[in-house]
Amino acid sequence: MAPRSDAQAYRQALASVLEGSAVESVRDPLSIASNFGIGDRPSLEVLAQSLDVKESPLALLQPASVQISAPYCIGLLAWSLDGRQDVGSLEFYRSGARNFADDAGILCGAFGRRLLKLGGPDGQLSSVLGRLSEDPASRRTWLPIAIPEDNVNTSREYPCASGIQLFRRGEELHFLTVMRAQHALTVLPYDLFLFRGIHSAIAGMLNLKVGEYVHFSGTLHIYQAEVDLAQRVMHEAVQTLEFPNFPRGPGARACIRRLIGVEAETRRAIQVGNTAELKRILMAEEAWPLIDVCKRILVEAGLRRLSTASTDPQSWPDELAPGG
Repeated sequence: MAPRSDAQAYRQALASVLEGSAVESVRDPLSIASNFGIGDRPSLEVLAQSLDVKESPLALLQPASVQISAPYCIGLLAWSLDGRQDVGSLEFYRSGARNFADDAGILCGAFGRRLLKLGGPDGQLSSVLGRLSEDPASRRTWLPIAIPEDNVNTSREYPCASGIQLFRRGEELHFLTVMRAQHALTVLPYDLFLFRGIHSAIAGMLNLKVGEYVHFSGTLHIYQAEVDLAQRVMHEAVQTLEFPNFPRGPGARACIRRLIGVEAETRRAIQVGNTAELKRILMAEEAWPLIDVCKRILVEAGLRRLSTASTDPQSWPDELAPGG
């Protein structure tokens, strides 16, 4: 199969949806698809769509007409790899995260927590990694994110991701993400970066190369009000911000821990307005290129954020503001 980039996959998704079928608005007051019951949001959608990325570096899409927040993407990846479910860490980057949390400030559907912390004392991912180490051809490698309780509980937090599956073939780790629903215009860039980042991290832990990434969506959609924007994006250049992969072998887990740590250090320094600490973090020597790239983005964004004399995420400069 010929190499395919994130930008090509993104364009394929938009092209498919723009030729899709019209669907009436969701009415569930717990769903963002109804604007939590106060808006009419008819959509265009296609069902059972698959996108693939092959032989392409970890990258963050940067469409000219859609603002994608690199700091939020890095923060979300660190939060997920740490298996957390607190809303506070994400709310720092994206105030709208609070809309999905329960009264205790918990995001019960957090992908990383379900992959890393559920399924026994060591979590389901640990078991699957052990299985692949002992039985490389194993197909018993499905890791569910969605759980039966999601269909019973009354919550705004219903995971849009159903699960992931890992395939060890030769010296490569191939990765499948299954989404029950995927917004193609403004959310797909975030989900591609998150799950491809998780793919890279797991490949590193198994000392394997990053293989093919497949992203399957039960429903791939945009809202009717976004059609003009989607068409504009289709006719524009889609830039990408490239990231190094996680290292392979013993350094992978240490690199993951350092990513989690540097994100937390940077976030705390911004929260207290400590520019000296931000500069110290930026100048500190790191063992892995990925950490250098991530911390530069986080620190430079933080310094620009502090220059606005506000800690309110809504006051971030436009290029740092999360997309819709």
